[in-house]
Amino acid sequence: MARYKVVQFLALSCILSFNHVSRSLKRYSLTEQPHLSTCVVLFLAGCICFAASRKSKWIAFGDGRFTAGTHRPCDGPLSGAAEDEALLNGSTSHVPNRPRRFSLPALILCVVLRLELFHLVNYQQQCSSPGIEAFLCLVLIGYEIFSSRRRWGVPPTDDAEDPWRSVFDDLYDWFTGPRVTMVVMLTSACLFSLGTYLSISQITRSTYICFAPADSQSWTLTLQLLELVLDATIVILFWRILAWARTVRLRLRVLASVFVISSLVSSALWLGGIVFRGARQHDAGFGSLHGFDFLVDSVALAIFTSSALFWICETSPITPVSVITFFVGTWSSILNVLRLGDWMHLSIAECLSPIWLIAFGTVLFLYTHDVRSVAFCERPFLTFLLMLILCVATIVSFLKRDEMSGERHPINDLMYQAQTEHHRWLLKAGTSQSLPVAVKVYEESHAGRMPPPNFSEWYQPTEKS
Repeated sequence: MARYKVVQFLALSCILSFNHVSRSLKRYSLTEQPHLSTCVVLFLAGCICFAASRKSKWIAFGDGRFTAGTHRPCDGPLSGAAEDEALLNGSTSHVPNRPRRFSLPALILCVVLRLELFHLVNYQQQCSSPGIEAFLCLVLIGYEIFSSRRRWGVPPTDDAEDPWRSVFDDLYDWFTGPRVTMVVMLTSACLFSLGTYLSISQITRSTYICFAPADSQSWTLTLQLLELVLDATIVILFWRILAWARTVRLRLRVLASVFVISSLVSSALWLGGIVFRGARQHDAGFGSLHGFDFLVDSVALAIFTSSALFWICETSPITPVSVITFFVGTWSSILNVLRLGDWMHLSIAECLSPIWLIAFGTVLFLYTHDVRSVAFCERPFLTFLLMLILCVATIVSFLKRDEMSGERHPINDLMYQAQTEHHRWLLKAGTSQSLPVAVKVYEESHAGRMPPPNFSEWYQPTEKS
């Protein structure tokens, strides 16, 4: 019971802190020195994690070792039961293979590379594809399937040499045991990942267009896919390292060391880039950010990362990432439905299809992955809530479609009004009997502004016509 409350509290704090962290990332991309700002936040988050490790006795289960899950007493590959639980059971945990010698340096390197790619993609927001991060859970599921691929082989059958066996018999043998659950769970993850991607992709991050001669959309998409791979690598490395650091104090200190060292290395790269390019008026200011912003964002980042990683260690990497994915997708789909009819969200199919995919994919995932509760919300209540949101969103969308029918776009009225005023001015200016009268008409129509140069040359052919 105590472990259940701990896991649910970790899920709740992770979801709430993720909301703040995701919004603050957009603000840092607009500052004068995004590299320096993110390094400061990362360094402060590391200091906060280290300070929390000093007071780990105040944290629940912080004194002893973690005892949840199927922990292995010795090294070596996972047993078959533990591997099946990793993929099919989101309510229990298992310990991965012991981390290798250079796992921690590799983790720091991945974090630094991820920060650099984050800034490169932010510089090309007009060419980026929002929502690529929604497929992170699919990458993690693919890793789990690949790491335990020996468990998913076709079992030997008694009639393997039967000449009358067909391909349907082979398919029947393959879809036995946990394989059906694995396929359905993977299908459900594809559904809500695709729905989340479609809902987030309707957001316009930049008012600039991706100009092909100067920008490269394919290169930006390649960087985003590389970011996705790095995210999965960071999650897996964190999981392998922290799962073997049994106490809260050790886990927080590992997290603090990764944050601090990564921020220092990233700062060194930023300074090296300035020196390499030459000292040309580099402002070290933080723009609109203040010390309080750094403190709040650092606390939110420390809470999010520690909660997410502890949650992963208590369950598996698939569960937290998937839960955050369909929560973000649901919230984004609700906002798209509410914005329907604002002349940027005109298609009902584009607003409704994501929430349908997310709702059905999430319900399938909750039952096939055995996620019995999320943030103190039981699975039946969460299923009922998703179905309720789906029905309400569908009704609201069709009601808004009836309100939109027959409406003219505001820009049509503005163009008609401007064109009418222009024709009236041409008529008055053309029928004027002298140039001073035409100048006076021009000043009256343009709030007292003087006519442009060579106005008389334009007036002469107009008067004759």
